[in-house]
Amino acid sequence: MKLVAGGRGDKSAASPRAIRPLGARQSRLPRILALTDRARAPDPFAVAASMPRGTGLVWRTYGKTPSRAECRRLGVAVHARNGVLLRAGVGPGPRGLSIDGLHLPERVMKATYTDRMFRHRNGQRPDQIVTAAAHSEPAIVAAAKAGVEAVLLSPVFPTASHPGGATLGVVRFARLAHLAASLGLFVYALGGVTDSAKIRRLAGSGASGIASIGYFRPRKSGE
Repeated sequence: MKLVAGGRGDKSAASPRAIRPLGARQSRLPRILALTDRARAPDPFAVAASMPRGTGLVWRTYGKTPSRAECRRLGVAVHARNGVLLRAGVGPGPRGLSIDGLHLPERVMKATYTDRMFRHRNGQRPDQIVTAAAHSEPAIVAAAKAGVEAVLLSPVFPTASHPGGATLGVVRFARLAHLAASLGLFVYALGGVTDSAKIRRLAGSGASGIASIGYFRPRKSGE
């Protein structure tokens, strides 16, 4: 199974080596997050099999409640590649050893949280990872107050998920990323990060890692 990166089968571009220039900050979080997508990468098991070792997977189930057996199977697949598995959505925090944390939509950050109250109210264990989507300064500040560990800041570049949509661009992304870092947040660059050239443009921007659909989308037969 090959990877698609910038329209090419390019495993080297997805290597963690490519994002080392983004910063030297250490964290228990992986440097790379792959995301499932309803249209472009719907099969989490195929994405997990395509990921470089040490990559995290954000599993977006789009309102569906996965079975415990499915969670266990996917957790085993991701952990076998030394990765972490985050379930996207809201509601009670993930339980058990198969899922390592939760990824929240930005709308959840619109609630007023202080003193890490999201974790307290939702019964999150200290070892559970909590990340959130963010597109603006208020969302970043709210995420920090809620006790979120990392934000996926997007969209940095034009993206196939939202063709023609507005983007942050490198300059605005850098301003927001440095704000997030000053608040203690790990910052992932998301949106159009599809090749090593885009990663190089993010060097010095304050990004701690990258998140992407396109990097890890399994190549379909005939592509």
